Amino acid sequence: MEQIQPSITDKRNYGLDALKILSMIYVVILHALGMGGVVFASKGGNHLLIMILFFWCSCAVNIFALTTGYVSYTDRPKKLNRERIFSLWFQVVFYGLIIVSVFFCVLPDRVTVNDLYSAVLPLFSFEYWYYSAYFVVYLLSPFINMAVRSLPEITLRKTVVVVVLVFSFFSLFANNLGIVQPFSFTWVFVLYFLGASIKKCGLFEKLSNIKLICGIVICTLISFGWYIWVKEISFVNSNWDNYLLSKYISPTMLTMAVCYLILFKRIKFGEGFKKILRFLSPCVFASYLINTHPVVYLFMYDLFVPFTKLNILLTILCIVVYAVLFVICACLIDKVRMLLFKLVRLDKLAGLLGVLSGKIVEAIGKRL
Repeated sequence: MEQIQPSITDKRNYGLDALKILSMIYVVILHALGMGGVVFASKGGNHLLIMILFFWCSCAVNIFALTTGYVSYTDRPKKLNRERIFSLWFQVVFYGLIIVSVFFCVLPDRVTVNDLYSAVLPLFSFEYWYYSAYFVVYLLSPFINMAVRSLPEITLRKTVVVVVLVFSFFSLFANNLGIVQPFSFTWVFVLYFLGASIKKCGLFEKLSNIKLICGIVICTLISFGWYIWVKEISFVNSNWDNYLLSKYISPTMLTMAVCYLILFKRIKFGEGFKKILRFLSPCVFASYLINTHPVVYLFMYDLFVPFTKLNILLTILCIVVYAVLFVICACLIDKVRMLLFKLVRLDKLAGLLGVLSGKIVEAIGKRL
């Protein structure tokens, strides 16, 4: 998940900074519920409330990718920041090596040679699927932006409708055709394009905040209703996936992400909150890198099952508080990482590699 930087020509939107942080909190909650074992250990009415929370948070990745496309699009062309590619890769490798080293010292049986390989070459190992997918989208972002910029608004609006129908509605119910998979470059590409298109056309601006909030609630309940219908009620087609509408490509998850985007970009914060957002926002990607690292992810297996023995409201509160604290701690850790990178001048190295790669690409382009 790319760290969103406001464009030079645009004012910083602190609402979108807050949304980026919220999406990471949702990711941590989802992993606690799923891999942490809460979903499968909870029973009866408690399970139903846990599943509502699960579907409420399932749009997290869509929020992040959609917001990235929205923020990255500008009316005027701008050069690809190649330094960003290398600095992000350094960050991913740093956390991969640190996590593998810590677990090797504390729980050596949890670490394999493959974990070390994945830490050094995360892009090729697909250790972080979103990072791998976004790497390609980032390289293509100037061309995506150029396409969005060049299309007449009426044509772009029609394209958005077709893209949503094909890649969300049709792909979800005909996934055997392999049009797009939830954990894929294609879906991140689609979300980036939609975010950029929403910004250029000012889509959904006429919707009131109440309607946007209702959209989030209704889509959550539709996804939850599908889960209950397929699992408990329906006897027509037992082959349906009861988690179908929690998939990233689900129309409900896409609609929720759009509602969040429009809603949060309107939020205005006081100077106190702006300082907090300026502090946390550049570091929030670290919470994804730490929480989704394969070694950490496996360590979380059934880790949160004891929470299900508490009162359901206390269970939910504990999971939410854990997620918030996790994101805050990850941001603090990343502040230390940023200081270390400055001390060893890795930021300078990223800049040099960015310049060098630009010259190589330019030289190859001239020879074609």
